Amino acid sequence: YYSHSYRRGRKSEVYKFSITDKSSQKHTLPIKLKDIYVRGVDDLIVGGWISKSDTGVIASYNLQTKEFKSILKLQSKIKSIYFDDETSNYWIGTYKGLYVFDNTFQIIDTLFSDKAQPKKLEVDDIIMCSRFNKKIIAGSDGGGVYIIDPLTLEVEKQLSEDNGLTDNSACGIINDDLGNCWVTTFNGVNVTDNDFKIIQKIYEYEGLSSREFNSKSISKDGRGAIY
Repeated sequence: YYSHSYRRGRKSEVYKFSITDKSSQKHTLPIKLKDIYVRGVDDLIVGGWISKSDTGVIASYNLQTKEFKSILKLQSKIKSIYFDDETSNYWIGTYKGLYVFDNTFQIIDTLFSDKAQPKKLEVDDIIMCSRFNKKIIAGSDGGGVYIIDPLTLEVEKQLSEDNGLTDNSACGIINDDLGNCWVTTFNGVNVTDNDFKIIQKIYEYEGLSSREFNSKSISKDGRGAIY
């Protein structure tokens, strides 16, 4: 499995761990790293920004050759990378909007707050994306959760404090094995059914170690347990 750090300097680390032989590797990358996508064996897509200029960057990194190769640069700093297997598109979340690319990183479309409906975001700061019930789910820092059609790229629905979400900063999204979607926020956990109706809320006083979750801070093991 893979992990990455976020350093205060101009560089970041990626770690590769082998559970079989308990070995580990450490790789230093020349960007402020925010997310990684494992494209293949020892082949990573990484996203973040160049510290000196705050330019967003998507790059490839090979763990064998240690080659870091810039693929594209954006004006906004990159926060997340999601590759949708069903459409073979990359969904790139940034501090200023959501970008959709094909699998060769040719631009397909963008979603911003200043765009005309139905591709408008209320808040541009996108923390992460995932897929649930044939839709793309985008969690934002301040706008809650956007439900987006992956083909038309239209925002069909928004989950926010106005319709029951525990907080408008949606940090982590994962599907359970029962057909539900779990969303962590700055104020507890929300569980929706496959119609995106919130069926459960879990708060700090119910046993969470903290009310506030960090970006992408949710996981599921092989038994289906949610962490």
